[in-house]
Amino acid sequence: MDRERFRFGFLDILRGSASLLVVWDHIFSIWPHYNNMSIGIVSIVQNYVNKPLGLIQDFGWLGVVLFFLISGFVITHVAQRETPREFITKRIFRIYPALSLAVLVSVALTPSLWEKATPSSIISNMALVNYIMVPQVVLLGVAWTLAIEMIFYGFVFLLFPLRTSPLLSILALLTLTASTTYFSKSFGNSFFLFAVTASYVPYLITGQIFYFLLHAKSVRFPTAILLLTLTYASILYGISSFHPHTLPVENSYLLSYVFAAAIFLLAFAANDQMKPGRIITILSDHSYALYLFHGAIGFWVLDRLVPVVGFYPAVLVALAAIALAVGLVHAMIEKPMLTLARKVMPPKAALGAQPALSAFLPAAPPPVGGLPHEAMLPPSAHSALSAKEAL
Repeated sequence: MDRERFRFGFLDILRGSASLLVVWDHIFSIWPHYNNMSIGIVSIVQNYVNKPLGLIQDFGWLGVVLFFLISGFVITHVAQRETPREFITKRIFRIYPALSLAVLVSVALTPSLWEKATPSSIISNMALVNYIMVPQVVLLGVAWTLAIEMIFYGFVFLLFPLRTSPLLSILALLTLTASTTYFSKSFGNSFFLFAVTASYVPYLITGQIFYFLLHAKSVRFPTAILLLTLTYASILYGISSFHPHTLPVENSYLLSYVFAAAIFLLAFAANDQMKPGRIITILSDHSYALYLFHGAIGFWVLDRLVPVVGFYPAVLVALAAIALAVGLVHAMIEKPMLTLARKVMPPKAALGAQPALSAFLPAAPPPVGGLPHEAMLPPSAHSALSAKEAL
């Protein structure tokens, strides 16, 4: 099928916008913060937009949730069309090649990581299993959202027999997530870290519900409201269990979640009127590479140029360097891997012909804040994740 013909314009616009929100958070807010700099335009946005609306982390968490909603929506669509083997194979081709290069680039550009970058830690980071290992060694901090994505993919894979029943599949996903949280302290430190990561899965389940309600139209509105209520309860349970400091209004995960859901619904409603321009389409297509590489490259450039030329000229150079690297990664890794995956697993209409969205969704945005650290672990556990490495 013609991919462009059936491409949802609103997803491209949301994905491209979420990418910019995350770059803004990391490059314009987090780097200056950790280098004791105050950037005028950032302070203005914080005082007149972020703080009054309760949008924490300089739009970063809002961008993260938007990506999660997009992922839940798109992955649910492709799961209706693919066999289990095809589904998991394509996700692996999509995630791991570029991730592996990003880990190596992060290590190469970050001297503070060299001591801990042993062959075993590099391999564990490339495989994303470092997020369930104690002590925890993080060489590419932005990958914590990918760990969430892979757990979500794994849950969807396990529940493939239920994919024709939206109600049962979502209830089963919510049960898996809540059970993991409930038993988080019952099976050792690694399972605890797994549970912390899995507690984010309900954000993606929200995207699934939107898909079944709005696009597939396979659940009725009252059923969707029930499922959204249960999903909200699951999110709240996870936050209360692992991140209670993000419950108050002044530092609320849930406020950004509500904003992101509202933005997603409004964008879907306006899809027919939303025609992404070429720049937005390119940004959307390159958003996974942007996610992986913008932090390491951008920070490396800023560290060296800001003391010499000042922040704004250094930012221009950093953005140019990021754009060049992202373009190369997309052309030399992402597109060839996409082509190879299609050859290895040619498309099959698993449940009848349906219009294809993008079978290879950019997984998730760069993180804002960090996944598990020593304050969350049981007393016997130790973590090597520092605040700056969580960027």
